[in-house]
Amino acid sequence: MSPWFFKRSSRNKAATPSAKESLRAGTSGRRFREDVPYALPKDLEEGQRLNFQHYIIRYVLRGNYAAPLDSSVKTILDVGSGTGIWGHEIAQAFPQARVYGLDLEPPQTISLAAPAQAVPDNYHFIQGNVLKGLPFPDHMFDYVHQRLLFLGVPQQSWPAVIRELVRVTQPGGWVEIYEADILFPDAGPATRELNSWTRQFMGMRGIDTTQMRQLGDLLRQQGLLNVTARTFEVPLGNWDRLGQLLEKDYLSGIRALKEPACAALHLSPQKYEQILLIASKEWAQTHARYRHYLAYGQTPTAEFLQL
Repeated sequence: MSPWFFKRSSRNKAATPSAKESLRAGTSGRRFREDVPYALPKDLEEGQRLNFQHYIIRYVLRGNYAAPLDSSVKTILDVGSGTGIWGHEIAQAFPQARVYGLDLEPPQTISLAAPAQAVPDNYHFIQGNVLKGLPFPDHMFDYVHQRLLFLGVPQQSWPAVIRELVRVTQPGGWVEIYEADILFPDAGPATRELNSWTRQFMGMRGIDTTQMRQLGDLLRQQGLLNVTARTFEVPLGNWDRLGQLLEKDYLSGIRALKEPACAALHLSPQKYEQILLIASKEWAQTHARYRHYLAYGQTPTAEFLQL
C-alpha cells in the first residue's frame, strides 16, 4: 500500500473549512454546506443523530453488513463515513483489514462506541467527495460500503457514483449500498403534505429519492453480478419500540431540513412544525412503516469478462 494514503489520512478531528468550501450558519445555528447538494447540516448535532441512526440500522440488518464477507477481506472503504462509527466497528471486526472512511470533511463528533483514544489503528479517514470521483486507484478494495447518501446524490449522478464504487473494488469484491426514501406508505394527510414539501425541496437540488426503490437494478446496470436486493419495512412511531427510536431519528432529520426547506418553499416554520406534529400522531394511528433499501453485488472477475 502506498504511504500516500496514510499521509492523507487523519484521526477524528474537528472539521476545518477549506477555501473551496461554501459554509452557511443558519438562523437556527445549524451549519450547512452550500457547495454540495447534501441538504442536511454538517455539525455536532447532526453527528449525534447519525450515531443514533447507526444503531437503528445495525438492528434492522442484525449486524453491520449483509454481503458475504470473510477473513480474506484486506481492504474496506466506507463512502459517506459521517462520524466514522460504522468504520470503527468494522475495523474492530476485521482487524486484519485496512479500513478507510471517506466524507466531505473530517468528523466533528467522536463515535459513541469509540472515543478519540480508541479509534482503531487500522482505520483511516480520507477527505473527498464521491460526486467528484473517489481518490483511490482502480481495484483497491475488497469491499466498498455506502450508506444513506440518498439526500446528497442527484438523480442523474447515481450511475456515475455506482461506477466509482465498482471501479475501486477488486474483481470478485463486493459493493454494498443501504439507502432510504423520503416517501413512505401508511401516510395520513399531514404526512402526505410533509412528504410533498420534502420532495419539492429535494427536487430543487436534483434529488429524487424514489430511485432507491430500484437500488438493485442500479447495481446491475453498472455490471455487478450476484446482486441481492432487500426492502425493510421499519416501524415508525410510538406504536412500536423500534418505531419509537426511528421516530426520534426521523424527527431530528426532518427538523434539520426545516430551515432551508421553508426558505426555498416560502413556508412558515410554524406551519412546518405544526404539520410535523400532526404527522407524528398519524404514524401511531396508522402503524406507519418507513422503507429502507439494501442492495449488494459482486464485481466481475477477469474469467467472467473473458466468457
